[in-house]
Amino acid sequence: MGEIYEGQRLTHQVTFSNISGTDLEDIRLTTSCGCTHVNPDRLSLAAGESQAVELEIHTEGFLQRSPRFSETFQVALRASLLDDDNETQQETFTLGGTVKRWAIPTPASLEFEGMNPIVQGDVGRRELTLQLDDGIELSSLSVDHPEGGKVDIRREAQLTKLVYSHRATEQTGDFKGLIRLSATRNGNKLPPVRIPVRGTVVPPYELIPRQVAIPPQPVGQVLTRTVKLRSLRNIGFDLETADIGDERVTVEILDSDKQSTVRELKLSITVSEAGDHLYKPVLRILPHEGERAPVELTIPIRAYGIDRNIAQQTPQRITP
Repeated sequence: MGEIYEGQRLTHQVTFSNISGTDLEDIRLTTSCGCTHVNPDRLSLAAGESQAVELEIHTEGFLQRSPRFSETFQVALRASLLDDDNETQQETFTLGGTVKRWAIPTPASLEFEGMNPIVQGDVGRRELTLQLDDGIELSSLSVDHPEGGKVDIRREAQLTKLVYSHRATEQTGDFKGLIRLSATRNGNKLPPVRIPVRGTVVPPYELIPRQVAIPPQPVGQVLTRTVKLRSLRNIGFDLETADIGDERVTVEILDSDKQSTVRELKLSITVSEAGDHLYKPVLRILPHEGERAPVELTIPIRAYGIDRNIAQQTPQRITP
């Protein structure tokens, strides 16, 4: 059946001839693979009659688990019918061909997660190598990529390099997308090669612990907690602690090394009301790199206040 690039559809005609000398009714045609369709899938042939059927093979995903440029495949075409004794008679015909890639990316996907997320506001970069099939010209490549991404393709010696840059948006969290590479060969458009992109955008500063929890305390009680603030960009920073938007919380910087990427803070929290409350003081962080804009960070503080004036109720003894 010849060669075909993965993702293309291959059509092939097969002719059935009735050489039995008798009419054959309701011949059923099936294939061994759901990727292959036969049309028509039923035949009735008079003695000596011939009829062509068309096979259409869909090759999406054929090479998903193969590291090689090409793989051979086989498809079984089965013709079956009931004879005069009501028994099934079947003939099997085997057809084959080759499915190939026009490009192999290494690695097969680009990841910005785990130990290497993108810090919010920064640009993450990953590089892969493209192995191109013979006859694929670099100038014929076109690229589609996720929002926030940029692709640079260049030739280095005998290798084709793809450099992907992803600028983190204002949103933190997980993202994913696809890079689609398209090309032509001998003037014919080839199916796209898809390269998954996934990753995580994290805030530029990390609070340790991420949330401060205060056990139940009488209203008016003042408690202190020590937390650390770490720069994920590995640059020093200073803090504005005078106006943090919540008078129930004050912040004191315990260390004096402004070049440190980890600062230690003491929080003084006044439990001002009875019940369960979430305080959200906001720190203004000033990075030492001049081009970096100040960053605001909320410190979640969960506190529970107990009213001092609530008296414990003692059950009274009733005398009969």
